[in-house]
Amino acid sequence: MNERNNRLVPSNNSYYANIAKKVGEIIKTIFKIILFVSIIVGVILGIIAIAGFYYHDWFILNIDYISATPASDFDYIIDDDNIIITKYRADDKIVVIPNKIENINVIVIDEKAFNNCKKLKHVIILDGIIEIGNYAFNNCEKLISVTIPDSVTSISNSTFNDQQYRDKENYPFIRKLKIICSRTSEAYYYCVENDIKYRIK
Repeated sequence: MNERNNRLVPSNNSYYANIAKKVGEIIKTIFKIILFVSIIVGVILGIIAIAGFYYHDWFILNIDYISATPASDFDYIIDDDNIIITKYRADDKIVVIPNKIENINVIVIDEKAFNNCKKLKHVIILDGIIEIGNYAFNNCEKLISVTIPDSVTSISNSTFNDQQYRDKENYPFIRKLKIICSRTSEAYYYCVENDIKYRIK
């Protein structure tokens, strides 16, 4: 009788082995779920990155379809029948600098015009502007691209290349900045001379 009961009652080793097996299966299932979720998240992030890249390309290459930023967003002065933009007053992520205000030609982006624009990411300068002043884009931490037309023939040494743009270790966000220009433009030679990333449009 005792021998029969011993056969019917599982040993402690067998009991714990079954528990360990079930725990192992649960852990494997959890890892599979985590792996699956990670793959899905990776795919979604990849799609977002690709979409952002192509949107950025479309944005850069289709300037004609983008409206200029309203004149009310700028402070400016009229000098010799031309306009000098002295200050950007809004906080948009995208700014298209107009080449005319009140039907008067805009020719200069003055020094520190966009100083400390913390949200600014993309700037397009419309054709007709000829000069960009010192520290015009100083301390624009999120700035990714500036499109500069061939009409710009004067870019001050410190427009982009102040201490922040030189010191890429302490200001890592500067690595993201890219100038969009043509290969025959002043902006191209400026980028080459000052070790600033550029892209030929």
